[in-house]
Amino acid sequence: MGLRANFDRSYLWRYWVIILMGLGSAAWFFYDATIGYPKKVKIAHAWEGLADLESGPRAERWRELAAEKGWSQEVPVKPAKEIEESIRFQYIYGAIASLVGAGMLGYLLIARNSWVEETATGLTTSGGQSVDFAT
Repeated sequence: MGLRANFDRSYLWRYWVIILMGLGSAAWFFYDATIGYPKKVKIAHAWEGLADLESGPRAERWRELAAEKGWSQEVPVKPAKEIEESIRFQYIYGAIASLVGAGMLGYLLIARNSWVEETATGLTTSGGQSVDFAT
């Protein structure tokens, strides 16, 4: 039996970084889509519900409503429809980040115990592939 080259463990940390970034980003996107943005939609709908009031009474009624519900006194910047559209994109981005993170995790699990070994006639891999130098 000759030399054996194992998958470098320090190289595996690079995969862990990509995995954590992918799955962490996915978690953040899904949090925004299911918890963060729906709260903003509710606030934006409440603001839009006061559209029939004049600007002075509307601002006063908004302060009362926001205080009553425990919301920020600031007027929502984006309309509810735009926030609802952002929710869809959060799901899309979350799915993409999940695929990247899960794909890298799968590759890491496959690659972590891989090796290449010198034989008397060539090379053999942990996957069962071999090459003969004589041919």
